[in-house]
Amino acid sequence: MIGPLTPSEGHPTPVAWLVFSIVPLLLTLAGAVVARPWPVRIALLAEGIAILTNRKWHDGQLSSLQAALENIACDAAFMIYPVDHASIKRNTVEQLVRAFRTRAPSQEIVMPRHKGADGHPVIVSAAIRSEFFEARTAREVIYRVPERIRMLNVRTSSIFEDFDTPESYEDCVRKFRARK
Repeated sequence: MIGPLTPSEGHPTPVAWLVFSIVPLLLTLAGAVVARPWPVRIALLAEGIAILTNRKWHDGQLSSLQAALENIACDAAFMIYPVDHASIKRNTVEQLVRAFRTRAPSQEIVMPRHKGADGHPVIVSAAIRSEFFEARTAREVIYRVPERIRMLNVRTSSIFEDFDTPESYEDCVRKFRARK
């Protein structure tokens, strides 16, 4: 199996693409990255990007988000972007950023949707950041008040394609190499 940052035949892997294409964009939004796998950490350090370590990782996924929120400006919007959604293209992220910047005042969250299914990444206004410290999951906060979500219809299913097993990772690599 190909390692997450190991290029094969001169092509970057999905995770390597995520680190070098999307992370700089995310940093312009929030200024912090939580990274646990060492190859990702090394790649980010090589680019001069500050890394946060979530020492409470055993408390679950929300603890990583909370660690990031504790290290960014209180008035900063932030993006929730699971690293296993590596097939998302930069264009999709840029569409979300534009939608966030042009949202109505009552819309605190921008979320992509494809054929009626919600996905990632999600951009969240600083106005509701405190809710993430009171909730049991990020999902609880995101869906608490549906009226504050601006849904952005996108033309890609990559917003909900993740990899959780060696087989789904290999499928992700195959799709990544096949794209234009």
